[in-house]
Formats: sequence, structure tokens, C-alpha cells
Amino acid sequence: MTGAVQGRCAQRPCIDVTCDKWNNIMAKKLVIYGRSGCHLCDEMEREVRALQPEWGFSLEVLDVERDPELEERYGERVPVLLGGDREICHYFLDRAALIRYLSAD
Repeated sequence: MTGAVQGRCAQRPCIDVTCDKWNNIMAKKLVIYGRSGCHLCDEMEREVRALQPEWGFSLEVLDVERDPELEERYGERVPVLLGGDREICHYFLDRAALIRYLSAD
């Protein structure tokens, strides 16, 4: 790997699929818990999806109203963005927190 590629990897994923940082990000899955008709949920989904081409994570959007356990856990506190079991943010996208999560090894 060249020094230029390593420099780019320090800030965002490079296109070199052999790069460990790129493979780590590709393995990351984000989940947005929200509900239909929620404008904050729609906004967060749009903002997160806008980052997907650059960062390459997978994204699942789940409606808490379809699962009584999720409804009880999150109630009106939606949207919530999770990376694995870790809450990254809720109500509004915290872009800096998301980038920190995606950049972490």
C-alpha cells in the first residue's frame, strides 16, 4: 500500500479493498430504529444514507411499531442510530459521532 493511500485511510476509507481499515468499515452495520410518519426518522435515514457511498457500511431501518419489545424500549425516543449494540445518537444525526464510530478499529 502506498503512503498516499494510507494517508487517505486515516481520514476516510480508501478504495483499496485490501486495506484493513476499508474491510473493518465494510463489516460495520448500522441500524436506525424509527417509526413510519416520523419526520425526524426520515431525515436521519436520508442523512445516513448520504454517507453510505463514501463509508460503505450496511444500514437497516426498523419500525419500532412492528415489534412490541422495540416499542417498549424506544417509545417516543426515535430515531435512534445504533452501531452494533452501541447507541451513536438519537433524534438528530450526530455526524461527528458516526464518523468516529466508522473510523474506529
